[in-house]
Amino acid sequence: MLPQFYHVPQPPRPSVPSFSLPSDPNSFRLSRPTMRCTIEPLEHRLFFRSLGIDVSDFQGNITVAQWGQIKAAGKDWAFTKATEGLTFNATTFVNNITRAPQAGVLIGPYHYGRPDNNSAVADADHFIQVISPYLTAGRLRPVLDIEVDAGDVTFMSNWVNDFCNRVKNVTGIPPIVYTGQFFASQNFNSSVTQWPLWIARYPSTLPDPHTASPGSTTPWPTWHAWQYSASGTVPGISGNVDLDVYNGDLAAITAAWVIKPPTATVLRGTTPITDNQSTVTDFGTVMQGNPGPSITFTVRNDGQEKLTLSGLTVPAGYTVTDPLVSSLIAGASDNFTVRLDTAVTGVKSGNITFTTNDPAVTNPFNFPITGNVIPSDTTPPTVQAADFLFETPPHKLTIVFSENVAASVSGADFEVRNLTTNATLSPFHSHVAATFTSTLNFGGTVADGNYRLRVIAAGIQDTAGNVMAADYVYDFFVLPGDANRDRSVNIGDFAILAGNFNQPGTFTAGDFNYNGSVEIGDFSILASAFNSYLAPPADLPRAAGASSPPALLIEPQKARTDRFSSDLLDELA
Repeated sequence: MLPQFYHVPQPPRPSVPSFSLPSDPNSFRLSRPTMRCTIEPLEHRLFFRSLGIDVSDFQGNITVAQWGQIKAAGKDWAFTKATEGLTFNATTFVNNITRAPQAGVLIGPYHYGRPDNNSAVADADHFIQVISPYLTAGRLRPVLDIEVDAGDVTFMSNWVNDFCNRVKNVTGIPPIVYTGQFFASQNFNSSVTQWPLWIARYPSTLPDPHTASPGSTTPWPTWHAWQYSASGTVPGISGNVDLDVYNGDLAAITAAWVIKPPTATVLRGTTPITDNQSTVTDFGTVMQGNPGPSITFTVRNDGQEKLTLSGLTVPAGYTVTDPLVSSLIAGASDNFTVRLDTAVTGVKSGNITFTTNDPAVTNPFNFPITGNVIPSDTTPPTVQAADFLFETPPHKLTIVFSENVAASVSGADFEVRNLTTNATLSPFHSHVAATFTSTLNFGGTVADGNYRLRVIAAGIQDTAGNVMAADYVYDFFVLPGDANRDRSVNIGDFAILAGNFNQPGTFTAGDFNYNGSVEIGDFSILASAFNSYLAPPADLPRAAGASSPPALLIEPQKARTDRFSSDLLDELA
């Protein structure tokens, strides 16, 4: 990198404030002691920026012991040259990148870019190939050293961005850009400021790295690290070495530039799944032989070091239909899908497990799942009961099935026909899956007459796909004034009405006009229909195998009498 030898002076230690007491303890009063304080200059404060160096083959072979001397001299971090262009690999790179951490020195790799000879992507790929094994937690992020002018501002800016994006996209780690102060101002536009700046500028007088600044950083708004000398001396290194300072303390550079460990985040949709959690993921219940339910899980690397994944296993009775990739760069994610197998019945429980290099995971990462395969269903659904609800308006029909048919049943599966006029009605259909019950709502009261409900079997099937075997038929009738529902309006109905007269009630209590009480209007309805009889319908031909409720037996009706309404009013009186 860019050459002058300076010795970096250490700032003096701040003095401690002191005070004096009277020589005679007995003379001590509640007066203040004499205080003597010294205010140190700002540059002698207790906060210090973190110091570092950068090395290459020019510094030769640095041993672990020498790296220890470097650390003892107050250098917290270093960058070491790894590659240049497409073909050059530094001979000291592997030694430096592996030995420095043993001495407690943070270290990362840098690449000397050659935009004059190569594309940015080709240069980056060479760099990535060499450094990939060393982009691990605890090391510093990679750096692009750009000092070669190969085109105008747009070309140079695009080259830097293409190089850095390639490194970020392949490794998941955004790189740092090193360049000189004048070079930066002449060759780049603001698009490159998305990458942290390590700037080189050598003042004529060696600066105090803890307080000085490099000056202009155009086009960057500020600097993160500063190479303030190319000719420093540091114990442990023979000859000159570049001296650097981070714009913050050791904690700051650690937080910003040190690669974080891989972090495996596992999700089902947006719900987090934790390692060794007690909450069980339920695949539900499925019929034997039916398609098994599948659940897709996501693994995401929320760290920076590459996350490695291997050994995905599932309990007996499950199959991985979409496996995991072997590794994930920072910020990347992958899905894996597990299916419950349905060939064998029973409850299938156990843990999904996989191995990862996330240091927070007690390998393998595992979490429990369960699912239930029940015996196959070969029994078709049937109608268990049907009922005509006439007590209060609106009139309704309810149809109760033997099992869940909610996915198939609709209004089109029911036919309601007036057996006298042969007209069909169009009630509103609703279904409650929990009770297997369909309701046909007529929206009001149905006209007098005989009716037939037909449940059309072809459209009714259960969750196993079994279709209802035959149509179901249910006959019902409407006859105003027939409180006891015997198909005739007679003295028995009158007695019911009389017994409930002027009381709240429903149809079978004599509320024939459905106003909620038994009163004179209901009597008028009964009187107008008195001695009427609604004969049951002739048994119309039914579909083969169709079922129906038991036939309604009606006693023969006595001959119609000539009693007038006035006589009935006398009875009420």
